[in-house]
Amino acid sequence: MRRILSIAAAASATLALHSCFTGVESTPRIGAGEVRKETASAPVEDAVLAGVVPQPFEQWTPGKSFLVEDSRIRLLFGITLPAGADLRGDTLCYAGAVRTTDFAGKPVTILRFNDRRLPGDTLEYRVGSEARIELPFTVELSVVDSARALLTGRTFYLLTRSRRDSADNIVSGRRYVPVTVDSVMPGSAVNPIKISFTDDTGSRAYLFMPGGVAAASPRRFGAVLSVADPRRRYQHVTDEVWTNIVDGKVAPGMTRDECRLSLGKPASVDRVPGSSYLYERWTYDNGIYLIFEDGVLTQFRR
Repeated sequence: MRRILSIAAAASATLALHSCFTGVESTPRIGAGEVRKETASAPVEDAVLAGVVPQPFEQWTPGKSFLVEDSRIRLLFGITLPAGADLRGDTLCYAGAVRTTDFAGKPVTILRFNDRRLPGDTLEYRVGSEARIELPFTVELSVVDSARALLTGRTFYLLTRSRRDSADNIVSGRRYVPVTVDSVMPGSAVNPIKISFTDDTGSRAYLFMPGGVAAASPRRFGAVLSVADPRRRYQHVTDEVWTNIVDGKVAPGMTRDECRLSLGKPASVDRVPGSSYLYERWTYDNGIYLIFEDGVLTQFRR
């Protein structure tokens, strides 16, 4: 009788696991937040570019330079821009500002710029008094200069697999490896800092990031680069497993923490208790799934 009950319990657990994993009868789904290891705050990394921020308008002086990143800047300059001119890639130099009023008597600030490629023309951008004064569609070159002085020649550790190649394509690569910053150049209006780096194999790639702390940005310095070697935080992980983590791979026997380090947090988690084990299936948006028994990886699909 005991043997029959044991077999029945095992069969019941197997059916429950199957129904959970096929969606026929799913247990309550646990959000990714439950399995996510909260990233500890990184005050050292946050401090690296904390002071690299755009200057407030009150501190602008004639000659301050901006690189045009988007052709839509033509919408700002109206009739002061020569017909057919495309400013993308040009450098604009601030030439001063005057305060006046518009036709309705409301205060307006007129910003004036010179284009080094079009030295005979003065471009004017009118800004209402209620607006924050900045120059959209551009990269403020003082931000790039400050980042260049702080980063060039230094070695950091990659925390992201995503980067760009020389053709500006997004590619995936190794993580938690040392990289040396070769140069810093203008990026985009959103992420004005573009760094070129070389990893420990001699491979070169690029990252875009904002300046300042930019806590909400997934591309902020502390989210993509580390000052310290992450390996030191995981000395209990074997070299074989660490190689898998660096390469974004998993293997049977790896723990949940090790798999999370390798692949990142899953989109969802299904759990179901068996007769002897706690089964979990982690599912990722790209179709990858991992199956754990009592926290140890037993099966996976890439």
